[in-house]
Amino acid sequence: MQKLADVLFPSCCPVFEDLCTHLDDAALVNLTKSTSRRVVASAMREIARRPVFAVLQEISENGGWRCCDTMYDVCETGSVWGVQLIIQHGANNWNWGLWGACCGGHGDLAELMIQKGATNWNDGLWGACRGGHRDLADLMIQNGADDWNDGLCGACVRGHRDLAELMIQKGANDWNGGLGHACYWGHRDLAELMIQHGAFVCDSIGCPGHEFTQ
Repeated sequence: MQKLADVLFPSCCPVFEDLCTHLDDAALVNLTKSTSRRVVASAMREIARRPVFAVLQEISENGGWRCCDTMYDVCETGSVWGVQLIIQHGANNWNWGLWGACCGGHGDLAELMIQKGATNWNDGLWGACRGGHRDLADLMIQNGADDWNDGLCGACVRGHRDLAELMIQKGANDWNGGLGHACYWGHRDLAELMIQHGAFVCDSIGCPGHEFTQ
């Protein structure tokens, strides 16, 4: 298994650089729990593009793990090793992990979270629709997801028309919610689709879709 030190060294800040070659994963995790947030933040700036950055980024003010946030973040990156590491150190919010895996399109981690006990299919559906992952949307539906409006809004966030249309076929009808997300994130085709289905458009600046009244 890849070691945490191998991920951090030699790109992190000098405080960690020497220690990384001498500490195992458990010792390094304990170090981060007692190290000042300023030092940790410095290290995070250096390793922010690495899949495992969330493992250390989610250190709370009192030095403990924010396991919910961490599970989501690491599953979204798709780092199987990172997920294994945080589980070893107590992360166990499988629903947040499912949500993150669906957002990132990582079917293997979604399946792992389900095996562990995840059951929040509607959050998973939102994540899959937001990320544009039809296979994971189908998986959530097969398991019982049925919040079509939430899925519609997720699809409108990132402009995934195919999934928006799937949610509409299933029964979604929150046209105003979809319009708000589509306009905010700049997806004109989806904004027009919401209007075609009956989304309310006002002519006041700042209202979702007001530009269509000009």
